[in-house]
Amino acid sequence: MDNEHEHHVHGQEHNYGRYDLGLKAFVRSLQVAFLIMAVLIIGMLVYSFAIGGFKIVKPQSAMLMIRFGKVESVISKGWSWAFPRPIDEFIEIPMNQQSFSISFTAQTMPMMEGAPPPQGGPLEPGRDNYLISADANIIHTSWNVVYKISNPQKYYENVIAATAPFADKETAKTVNGEESYDGGPLVLMQNELRNVVIKVTARHKVEEALYNNQSYISDVQNGFLEAITKLDIGVEIESVTLGGAVPPQKTKAAFDEVSIARQERERMISEALTYQIQQENAASSDKVMILAEAQNYKTRIVAEIKSEAFYFNKINEEYLKSPDTVLVALYNYTLADVLASTKEKFILYKSARGNQEVRLKINPEPKKVQQTTNNQK
Repeated sequence: MDNEHEHHVHGQEHNYGRYDLGLKAFVRSLQVAFLIMAVLIIGMLVYSFAIGGFKIVKPQSAMLMIRFGKVESVISKGWSWAFPRPIDEFIEIPMNQQSFSISFTAQTMPMMEGAPPPQGGPLEPGRDNYLISADANIIHTSWNVVYKISNPQKYYENVIAATAPFADKETAKTVNGEESYDGGPLVLMQNELRNVVIKVTARHKVEEALYNNQSYISDVQNGFLEAITKLDIGVEIESVTLGGAVPPQKTKAAFDEVSIARQERERMISEALTYQIQQENAASSDKVMILAEAQNYKTRIVAEIKSEAFYFNKINEEYLKSPDTVLVALYNYTLADVLASTKEKFILYKSARGNQEVRLKINPEPKKVQQTTNNQK
């Protein structure tokens, strides 16, 4: 009995020893796993606080560092460090040029150049977009806007934070062939531009919107700039351009006839203005020539009169000194001047005895023959 009891006790001790070894191995495994998990947790914490908190600002963008929902700083370049979420959050704001467009066109009406014109049909409110002018005409327009964000903090606080503070991009959808969004800055600016275009179009006649539309475009630009400035959302509008303006398809032929007549009128007016300018230039040239000739004639006549006056004054001085001498000299001068223009001269001389003689040269040599002879010599 004693031997059997001792054998049983030794068997139990042997079994307990095997269990103790397995338990120790299990404990060591748990310790190793715990150590690995601790290292991983510490590594993740170190990465999150030391490396994961670093952010580098991309070109043409800005970073907002937000702590517990409040903007702490705006980083425009370089890098920055912050605590991980939910303590801190980085929001990237693009600072480059961006654009959007709106259109007031029917679904069946293409606004692209070269597109084939569809058959015009009735416009359905709620489906087709159109504008009404001041003279109760219907037109379709499209507009393009180029803008950039000038104040990232205002842009985030006044627009983005109220809609989707952590969204990368607004959800886009296409409505009537136009890209639209569920909410956010683009929807806000699109709606503001729509309101401005509707109001401005209602103040302008159809001719001002379709043809001589500089004033129409300027009013839309100024109205949209004023609306965005009042919103104060940190956006700077760089340009607002008219993409296209057309009448409804059914009335397009009538508008085309008016446009052709207007172009013909402008052509004729241009030709008339060109003719007017040519005639004015010719008249100005004639005027200058006539005035120059008159000035030359005036100068010559005045010079001649001054010369004659000087000559008369000199003769008058001599006449006052010796009247007979001056009269004889004037007589001789006048006689010589008269005889100089006479071809044939006959002198009738009466001698002291009362006889008179007339001497004529018979067959004088013709002057032409003499000249010809002289030339031949």
